[in-house]
Amino acid sequence: MERRAFLGTSLLTLFAGGILTACGGNDSDSNNSTQSGTSSIESAPTTGVTLYFQNQRTDGYAVYIAFGGAGTLAATIVGTGESIVKGKPYALAALVSGVNVTQYDSGRIFVSLENSLTTPTEANGFAPNFDNPNLDDFGTRWDKFEITIAPPDGNTGVGTSGGANLTSQDFFGIRLDIVTSGGSLAPAHLTWRADAAKVFQDLGALSGFKVITKQDATGAIATAPHGVTVPSVSDPVIRVVSPGSVSPIDPSAGTTCYPSVQDYIAYLSGTNPPGPLIATTIQGNNGQPTNGGAFQTYDLTATIINAPTTIRGVAIDAGSLVLDGTMDAATGAGPQAYTVVVPASNLTDYGVYLANPGFSMIPANTNPNQVVEHIVADYFAALNFGIAGSTEANPNDPGSTLGNSPSWTWYGNPPSGAAQSKLPIADAFSAAQPSNSHRYNPYASYLAGVTDSYGFAYNDRLEAPLASLSDGTTLTLTIMPD
Repeated sequence: MERRAFLGTSLLTLFAGGILTACGGNDSDSNNSTQSGTSSIESAPTTGVTLYFQNQRTDGYAVYIAFGGAGTLAATIVGTGESIVKGKPYALAALVSGVNVTQYDSGRIFVSLENSLTTPTEANGFAPNFDNPNLDDFGTRWDKFEITIAPPDGNTGVGTSGGANLTSQDFFGIRLDIVTSGGSLAPAHLTWRADAAKVFQDLGALSGFKVITKQDATGAIATAPHGVTVPSVSDPVIRVVSPGSVSPIDPSAGTTCYPSVQDYIAYLSGTNPPGPLIATTIQGNNGQPTNGGAFQTYDLTATIINAPTTIRGVAIDAGSLVLDGTMDAATGAGPQAYTVVVPASNLTDYGVYLANPGFSMIPANTNPNQVVEHIVADYFAALNFGIAGSTEANPNDPGSTLGNSPSWTWYGNPPSGAAQSKLPIADAFSAAQPSNSHRYNPYASYLAGVTDSYGFAYNDRLEAPLASLSDGTTLTLTIMPD
């Protein structure tokens, strides 16, 4: 049975007890061109996380805030005690005193310009439309950030904990800035370092400036009023959709308007140019299933096979990704033979960029602590970073190339659980494939140089674009000018 790997947008990481465990207003209210809640920070609540919103734009557009995501939300407007309702748009002026959040599971907070969002509903997990030109909100300029806040744990004594991050994994539309302070954790600042016009121009170029229309929704660029003038696009641009979220040109082949990575897949599978399979060692730990206990470890060799094979009685088709080796579930039984298979249909351009493939396991239905999701993410992150098969030197493994080194030397999660630095993201993408521009994710590569926002699901394998949250933390979201 094929399974689907977990994909929490941008893999928002939640800190529990200091241990890395994974990852009212109304529409008619007027907005000032600049609204700031920073004057209230000194009187912010000392429990939960308090959010403030400020607008640095000078174009006079009304700004609306909405809260979404499918998980639980417990939040109130500071001063009034009014409960925040998911999916309801709030004018910025209605939230000037701040919003105190005590629980938010896999949350999304949306910012829209001039128009409030209308498509978030319980049925769609309170997720607005951004890519379908035939539905509402497509023509509204909006963006989002991600936030998770876990309530205090009475059993462990751990107080409120969580994290927040900027994300462009689905698309880029508005420059947002996050600053945290207070609480018991280090402050953070996540931002953009290029103006919106340049980002739209440079990301648009990657897609050949293909515009999404009602007649052809396979483009990457959305245009509408309240957008930004881009020289290569006739109408104002309001967003650029990522290669993992665009509609495929050919759904069965998974081709998109972005550069193809099939040259990369052919190289790794030894089909073009003809040669041996390029093996990648996926080895590391999946954390401690029991707090303070042994680390769950895995050690597998990943290859994209170019001929059918059989493993322990299970037939596997040519073109599949096979990760074969051992996994130790930290139960005391020791390493056990373990195989993960990702079918070729998940290795299309769209599938690689999405990095959320279906998979099966040998033995079937054995996925303790969701270790398979971690294993598969290790490999698909390596594809997007251009690390798999790279012949460049690995600074974390002297004498070895990146492609010949075990994955824990890139991601900093050795089987022993010892502290290990991650590979700098500057050593990924074009640095890992200097002569092969189609062997990494160009959208994520570009964004890594201009922002702290996620460019694909697994940026955090090599960097930490996260703001940690605790009781008493204040988070200020600033809507930046273009």
